[in-house]
Amino acid sequence: LPHLAPLAVAAGGAERTRVLAALSQAWDRYFHIGEPFDLGLELGRLAAALGAWPLALEFFEGSQRWHGRTDVTLAELARCHAELDRLG
Repeated sequence: LPHLAPLAVAAGGAERTRVLAALSQAWDRYFHIGEPFDLGLELGRLAAALGAWPLALEFFEGSQRWHGRTDVTLAELARCHAELDRLG
């Protein structure tokens, strides 16, 4: 995911849409087995970088569900809510 982020941010509208759809599909198929890697956090960061705030919110909430409340996820959730309020 760290290598995908700069490519996705530089992508055009249709490519961004496909990237976001792929992120959603990956999350829908994700099965948490207790691994330390926080997929929800990383997917949320990428979705936020693409300005997909509702989707990022979903990923960050999933991160909390599987990895607990952390300062990082709380800050990311706050940023999502602030952006959604600003846009709404």
